[in-house]
Amino acid sequence: MLATLSSFGLFVYFCYFLLHGNMGYFALRGLDDKLASAQAEYDQVHAARMALEKRVVQLRPGSINPDMLDERARVVLGYAAPDERVVTDPE
Repeated sequence: MLATLSSFGLFVYFCYFLLHGNMGYFALRGLDDKLASAQAEYDQVHAARMALEKRVVQLRPGSINPDMLDERARVVLGYAAPDERVVTDPE
């Protein structure tokens, strides 16, 4: 009888920590959620970085994009033709 009760107690103990322990099922689900949110944040930052790298490549001396050069010259030097309207972005 005592062996049966102690075996059942150990079974309940291990089942509880299998679900609620530091390495249990619910902890694993929490880590999966954190991983998914971190991956989404990484993807967003990576996309922003790729967009910036694309703009930088267009301004390198070996491969200057004339439109990008014209845009940067107008912004930095304040050039605009008399019949043009300048619309600035608040960023």
